[in-house]
Amino acid sequence: MVDAGLTPYEAIKAGTYDAAEFLNILEEAGSVEENKNADLILLDGNPLEDISNMRNIEGVMVRGQWISKSEIENMLKSRIEKQGGEK
Repeated sequence: MVDAGLTPYEAIKAGTYDAAEFLNILEEAGSVEENKNADLILLDGNPLEDISNMRNIEGVMVRGQWISKSEIENMLKSRIEKQGGEK
């Protein structure tokens, strides 16, 4: 989206607040507020300064549960190994 001309802020807003608004779920998602879904990404770097920092994921909060970078990597590795074993 940034390559298409949006600022990093506009691109992030489009994928969060604007998406929740379009889906008519702003009361439960789309911004960080009390009583909303606790789905967040913790980044190592400010994506507003450089949108490529969106790739530097340190962990995620999904439904209020923290998942670290190492846990994510282990889950992905396990998933890839399962798919390789099903051939």
